[in-house]
Amino acid sequence: MMEAAWHDITTGDVDPETGQGNAYSNYSYATHLAEVEVDTDTGKVEVLRLIAANDVGKAINPASVEGQVEGAVVMGMGYALTEEVKLEKGYVRTKNLGEYMVPTSLDIPEVETAYCGGSHLQRA
Repeated sequence: MMEAAWHDITTGDVDPETGQGNAYSNYSYATHLAEVEVDTDTGKVEVLRLIAANDVGKAINPASVEGQVEGAVVMGMGYALTEEVKLEKGYVRTKNLGEYMVPTSLDIPEVETAYCGGSHLQRA
């Protein structure tokens, strides 16, 4: 199965009196692919492998770029699969990270990173 999405980046003016508004959008040029296994009985999703390709401009420190991309991949995985802030009548009931369930090193699959700057694609 394959999914595709599109996000229209629209911005608005900032109100000069309040300083509020949609001044700019934060975006990047990237594509990520995930190989997953889904237990159709329980709905549990296991990520087996991830490939992350990003346009980073000129990579002055390629090892740092790889670390930033891998960190973002793990944060995205956690946000999608395990993290949950529980609310009750407007109050946060998730009291600590033990309940919040951020991914650990045991939850992280193989991550392959690639990045390009200008016209060259490089594997990190």
